[in-house]
Amino acid sequence: MTSFSRLSNFVNRVSRKGFASNFLTKYSDLEKVRPHLYYADPLFLFDYCKRNFSRNVALLNDYDLYDLGVFPMSYKTIKQPKVTGNT
Repeated sequence: MTSFSRLSNFVNRVSRKGFASNFLTKYSDLEKVRPHLYYADPLFLFDYCKRNFSRNVALLNDYDLYDLGVFPMSYKTIKQPKVTGNT
């Protein structure tokens, strides 16, 4: 089990609405990569969150910085549509 999976499993258990994590991405420019820093694989993070925490996971990697955000939302916070008798 990775450090991410241990920590995210704990955070998911104690959260009520979900959680957010921020990582450097492995898609950083090679000349900017530093050996003492961890660069996460966005595909692994998304897949792990999707399989373990929620169907609703946002992965944000759309800005110029070399980091990404992962946002799994708790099932408890997802609003269900209201069903009425008249449609």
